[in-house]
Amino acid sequence: MPTHAELATLQRSLRDSLVLSVYLEGRVPDPAAQHAWRVRLDHELETQRARLAAASHEERERFDACARVLERTLESDDAPVGGHGWVAFIEPDGVRHASSLLAPLPLLAWWGRGAFITPYLRALTEQRPVVVAVIDARKATVYSYHAGMLEVVASLHAHSHAAQPSHMGDAPRLGFHSGTRGVAGRDALQRTRRAGTGRMIAALVDRVTTVAGDDGWILLGGIPRVVAHAARPLAAAGARVLALPSLDVHASMARIAESARAGASTLRDAWASRQLDEIATRASAGGLGVLGREETARALALSSVRSLLVSERYQAEHPADVESAVRSALDQDASVDVVCRSAGRDLDAHGGIAALLRFRSAGDPSPSIGAGDLGAAATPPH
Repeated sequence: MPTHAELATLQRSLRDSLVLSVYLEGRVPDPAAQHAWRVRLDHELETQRARLAAASHEERERFDACARVLERTLESDDAPVGGHGWVAFIEPDGVRHASSLLAPLPLLAWWGRGAFITPYLRALTEQRPVVVAVIDARKATVYSYHAGMLEVVASLHAHSHAAQPSHMGDAPRLGFHSGTRGVAGRDALQRTRRAGTGRMIAALVDRVTTVAGDDGWILLGGIPRVVAHAARPLAAAGARVLALPSLDVHASMARIAESARAGASTLRDAWASRQLDEIATRASAGGLGVLGREETARALALSSVRSLLVSERYQAEHPADVESAVRSALDQDASVDVVCRSAGRDLDAHGGIAALLRFRSAGDPSPSIGAGDLGAAATPPH
């Protein structure tokens, strides 16, 4: 899958071309519905073809050529099978871009000028690294989670470095016992073990932050007191860290993978909620935040948007408006996120779309992309 920046570059390269955009669902849990997607895809294509009744003969020919390219691709050895889904942007002379998806998306086909990229952004959220560490006092196992797959990347151990006891300042003689069963010996042994755990935690923090990078999610499970010990030095990562009390040291790989998926979703939702809170706070003070369709359209027209948030529901209900807004945001190098769950519901209460700004204009000119014509640059998929 492309990065956010690569997707923006791809969108710009296709903006003046007529493109068939296709999103396919991945795994189907019901065996009886394994081939139903072909019927639905045919229906989607017929819906798009019907929209072209008044179009020029040349455009209809271009659409049919793209549909034939799609059909050949689906029948080839490289046909998209399984996984979470597949996306392709097709021109008459071939597939311009195709990729497996890391998140399930609704099946759709769309014909228009430029690629229909907003659904792709939802899938891109799954690209952020997810790191899981399962820890006890003696051992820590670090996993990476990606596209539903869990992989062990490190296994760390708390090695104790206990000094060899001596007898009368010399090597211990036969029959000498160091007395480690006494209070002093036991305390020394515990200190040694704590030191070993501390070294292991330091190594763990270094490994986890390296794998997670600047924007990955970090999830911790295992013995609570050891998890708390590891969480403290990871505090610099802030809200990217989440302790999972239900994930114990005996969890199976399947259980750890499910915890990784759920934990990453929780962290994504919390991050989006904080973003929305920041935008709402700034908007209420007349600062660098705007809420709702009209204010966001004005900010996009002024190229002042730093970060755009769109709710999943708003995107589904206003696909043309959102597609145009997303293209405008990417043109000004803004980040774009499609949010769901509780953050999405909170955003819906503010109009479904919001933006964090780079600057606020002193004037209030009539926007070139306004509430009434936000979708002019894109035609809805249905």
